[in-house]
Formats: sequence, C-alpha cells, structure tokens
Amino acid sequence: MISLFKNPINSESLNNFQVRKIWDNKKFVLRFSFAIFTSLLIIIGAELSSPNYSATTLITEKLVENSETLKLVIKNNWLENIFIEGFDSNKALPIYSGDPLKLFIFLCLIIFTSLHFLSNDPLSNGELLRNIVNKEKNCHLPVIYKLMDEVHYYARHLPSNKLPNICEKCITEECGNRLLINDDNKSYRWNSIFAELPASKINDLLWFTYKCRYIFLLRYSVWISATALIPIYMIARLLEWKLNKNVDTNESLMLYILLLMGTGIIIGLFNSANDENNRGIWGQFSENINNLFESTEFKKVYISNVCKHDEEDNAFTKKNSDIRTPSNEIQRLITIMDFLDNIVKQKVKQILTSNKILGDRNSLRSILMAMIEMLHVINQEKIRFRCALFVKRQSHLIPLVDIPFDGQPFLTLKSKEHIEKKLLIDKDSVASRAWKTESIISADKTTINYFHNKQEKYLKSMIAIPLLIDNDIQNSTTTNDRHLDKTIGIITIDCDNDNYFSDKNQSANLIEITPFINRIILEMIYSFAWKK
Repeated sequence: MISLFKNPINSESLNNFQVRKIWDNKKFVLRFSFAIFTSLLIIIGAELSSPNYSATTLITEKLVENSETLKLVIKNNWLENIFIEGFDSNKALPIYSGDPLKLFIFLCLIIFTSLHFLSNDPLSNGELLRNIVNKEKNCHLPVIYKLMDEVHYYARHLPSNKLPNICEKCITEECGNRLLINDDNKSYRWNSIFAELPASKINDLLWFTYKCRYIFLLRYSVWISATALIPIYMIARLLEWKLNKNVDTNESLMLYILLLMGTGIIIGLFNSANDENNRGIWGQFSENINNLFESTEFKKVYISNVCKHDEEDNAFTKKNSDIRTPSNEIQRLITIMDFLDNIVKQKVKQILTSNKILGDRNSLRSILMAMIEMLHVINQEKIRFRCALFVKRQSHLIPLVDIPFDGQPFLTLKSKEHIEKKLLIDKDSVASRAWKTESIISADKTTINYFHNKQEKYLKSMIAIPLLIDNDIQNSTTTNDRHLDKTIGIITIDCDNDNYFSDKNQSANLIEITPFINRIILEMIYSFAWKK
C-alpha cells in the first residue's frame, strides 16, 4: 500500500535492465498477492453462506449414503481417519466430517484463482491492448474486457499506442518511418525506445504502471469476489430447500456481497478512468506519459529509433534516402573541416592557457569524440559508431581510450580475460592483424573474429588503422635520447551497419577519418608515445 504514495525503488545506482527486472518481480508478486486476496474474500463469503450448519458436511453425508463404494473405500482405507469424525452413542453409525471436502474445495479455489491472475493480466496483454485501439480491425474482444473502462483507458494511453500521435504532429514530408494507429511496428519501436531510456525515467514510468495495476487488481478482486458469491448464495439456499432445511435469507452474506460491490464503486469514483475527467491513479499515469514524451531524453531516443530507424529499408525521408549522393559529398567535407577546425582551436587554447601534463588522455578523448560526433552528423545519426585507441604493452594490445555507444558501456574492453586472450599481438583480432601487417584492415561480419556471440548484434563492420610514424620523425627523436616505435597505436572504429566499413568503402572512410588520425598521432607523440 505504501508503494501507491512513494516510489520504493531508488534508481540512482541501477541501470535500465536492473530497474525493469525489479519491477517485473514486483508485478508477479502483486498478481499472486491479489490472487490470494481474492481467494480469501470468496472463502469468507462461502463461510457466511451457511452460518447455522456445514454445507460440506451435508454434501459428504449425502454422497456416502448414496454410494456403497465410497463407504467401503472410507471404511477400509486411511480415509476413515479423515472423513469420519466419530460414531453415534451406540458406536454403530459413523459421523462424517465435511472439513476435508471444504479444504479440498478451498485449495482448488486458490489454485484456480492464482492461475487466473498470473495468466490473465489484461494490462500485460499486448495483443488485447493493441486490438482495443485498432478498432478498424473489428476485433472481437471478450465480453468481460468490454466492460472494463480501466483496460480501455490504459490501452489508449499506453506509450506504444500513443507513438502514432507524435507522428501525426510531425510536418516532415514523405517520411518512410511514419507510424499509423494500426501499425504492427508500434510495439517494436517502443521496445527499442524503452531499452535506451535512462533508468530514472524507466523507474518513474514503471512505478505509475505498477500503481495502475494495483488499483485495477484491487477493484477487480472485489468485483470478481462479489460475482462469485452470488451463485454460492443461491446454491446454499437451494441446498437448504432440497435438504428440508429452514430456508434462511442469510442477511450477513447479502450485506457482505453489497459491501464488496460498494467498495468497487468507491474505488472507481476516486480513480476515474475517463479521458475527459480522469482522477486518481489513472490521471497520474496519463500525466506521467505526457511528461515523458516532452522530456529531452525521450525525444532523443524517439528520433533515433523512429524517425531515423533502419536507414536502408525505411529512409528518414524518401527523397534523402541516399546519403552518399554527389550533392551531399560537398556538405560532408565541409562538416569534416568544421570539426577539424574546432579541434585545432581547442588545442591552441589549451597550449596558451595551461601547462601540458604528459600522459593526460583528455586530449586524445576529445579528438576521438569529435571524430565519432562527425561520423554521426554526416550520416544523419542513422548509424551508431564507437571507437577505441590501443597501445602495445609487452605481447598485448590494451585500450588506452575508448568512446562507446551512447548508453552502452564498452564492456568488452573492461574484461581482462578478453584482453589477455583476444588481443594478443599474434592473434587474429582485427586490431592485432592491423598491428602485425602495419596496414589498414576493413572488416564486415564475415571477417570479424568476434570476442563473444552478443557482438554480432551490434558490431557489423569495422576498420582498424595503425598509427604509423614517418621515418624522418622516428629518426629525429634519437638525437634527444628518445625512441619512437614504427607503430605507436591502433585505432579501431566499428558501427551497427553491415557495409559502412566494408572493403569497398575503405577509400571513402579514410577521407573522413585520416585527418583525425593525423591529429591523434601528433597528440600521441606529444604526450604518450616517446620513451626515454
């Protein structure tokens, strides 16, 4: 109950996946808890159905009286200790107990209710929620869901179902990625966005979703309990009539059923699932979705996963689908020069305003970040890029600086095992081959030696460029009692596009990258590469 007023999860030290895992566990516990709660409500009502006698005892007696087989089974079996409570004063006739039958019925009720709640959560039924919104498909919804305003409200405000609303407001013409209300790709696009949102945004969204599920299951529990107790009430009265008992109106059970129904009505009044007059938890959920859609974090991942999704199959705009047209090459060159000019300006400012600290990696990181940003810009942010700078330490290549994908750490380079086993100079990694041959290596999925299987999903092409020192520069350092190796490092750049760094595009890649490589060589000589 406290979770309705305060978020129980502190997401500051958690990542996206960890937050989702915690809330998934909470969702399971919530479903199971309300299954037990509903079972208890029905059990209480069942006990009230026959306050003056035991219905299960009467049923047991009738069954045994009308079946000689049951009499023999109970008499000649361990069941005698369970079903026979005792004997009459003459010890001739057994007195049967209905408690075993009652416990069996209650156990079946708990199992059935648990299975129902765990497997039939409409707020987690993606197909149901899509069909509610896709009215033009004329989908036949179960009658029970047609009566649930909360489910319809939740479906209308579900983030995946609201994505087309953003596309409707977009003024971009001929967009190949525009989502429609009945588009089956809505869920796929939303899952991609959801995976890239910050943990704090995910935590807030899942908290409000949890509260919606809590209120829905609470109201659903009292309604389904009241509905189940109505036939129980009628069966109890019919049983009394059949067994010649005095038919009792049983006001206690009637009041209990009315209490449950009244509770459901009150919950609905304080938590209205109505678009024009929403209140309580449902209104908070809608407001949270609207705030999320207005956040800069959402807009950034929405653009990358919807507007600019899949540059080959669905171009951002059809008329601009080919980003390497001759008219665009001039703009690409201008962009590259702008980034290089900015690097030079920043370096001049650094030299004029601060003392150089040998071994400082910040300058190298700034150059690599500028290069990655340049690649994003000239490719309209349709392709993800990352890079790493390796240097030699004994028989291994070790990462000196790395620039990972946004929101996705470079975990491979943090693994000591991968470095020791995969980045040996004499191994067949792309970086090792470039070092050994002192030549540029372009590779795609067919020629990349992956460190682990997961890399195949995002590392689809790459290029490794050795940082080679001219002979004149190498010889000039010897006069100062310093020495430079021929190869002072390896730059690797990879992306999630199959062809960008393929062999056929190597010349075009080098036009874009080489100016930055030269700047990195200069910085390496200035800070890292020389040895005394």
